[in-house]
Amino acid sequence: SDNEIKIELSDIIKGFLDEDARLVNEENKLSKLPCTPNIVTILGNFVKNWAMKQLIPGNEKPNRSQSTQPPVIDIDTIQRKLNLCKEVADGLRIYFDFSVWAMLLYGKEREQYKAITSTAASTHFNSNNEDPRIEGTNGETQEDKYHPDNESERNRRKSLRSHKVSSGYEHTNGTSNKPSAIMQNSGQHLPFDGSNNAGSSDSLTNSPRHRALINHIQSWKFVPLSLYDKNPAPPSLVYGAVHLARLFVKLPELLSRTNMPEEKLEVVLEYFDYFLDAPLSTS
Repeated sequence: SDNEIKIELSDIIKGFLDEDARLVNEENKLSKLPCTPNIVTILGNFVKNWAMKQLIPGNEKPNRSQSTQPPVIDIDTIQRKLNLCKEVADGLRIYFDFSVWAMLLYGKEREQYKAITSTAASTHFNSNNEDPRIEGTNGETQEDKYHPDNESERNRRKSLRSHKVSSGYEHTNGTSNKPSAIMQNSGQHLPFDGSNNAGSSDSLTNSPRHRALINHIQSWKFVPLSLYDKNPAPPSLVYGAVHLARLFVKLPELLSRTNMPEEKLEVVLEYFDYFLDAPLSTS
């Protein structure tokens, strides 16, 4: 129907999912948990990298038809879009934590889920796992082997976003903890400089607000480190790329159950497209 929600997955992602299904169901090979990078890291890195591309657009190759003049950077617009990007990423995290048990696991993975989420995520970390409190960690899992951009992911492994949560199942800005409510209340964060009425007249690349926003993004945390000590561990801290890809298969069904306004849905789907395109980029 005209109202059907569609999320296009690339052939690479589809192949990624098909290979995962074969490994689990035919070869009894489950993902090594906790995954490196985990879903929190993947989503946080996406927001950070997306933001930096908006703030430093010179890395993009210009089309022949584009002007050679440097682009004007409108800090207010970037802040507004970045707030939306953060909310969509957080909505994905919460959708995953809500739906993984009911919708995203094969039968053979359920015992593993019970074991891995029965304690805090930090109890599973060692020198080969992704402890955000230790820089330069490494280690390869099934997720790494089949992720289309595993090398760049390994090079961008910092825990991001200072956003208070309780057990990975609640959101903090006074809204409902249902994922659909998270998506619909997007853009409610304060601007990073604490001002709502600053104009974009200082939108030059080297303006103080531009530098401050870059500094903010570089130090920004997607979730607080205390989340890693929550017991039981939020699934988004122990699962990785392939289970997140499974979520995108189910998202049209999940979103169709919400009463999200059409204009909000279009924005959310736009950011989903940004996210799904990101692993294919080598820049």
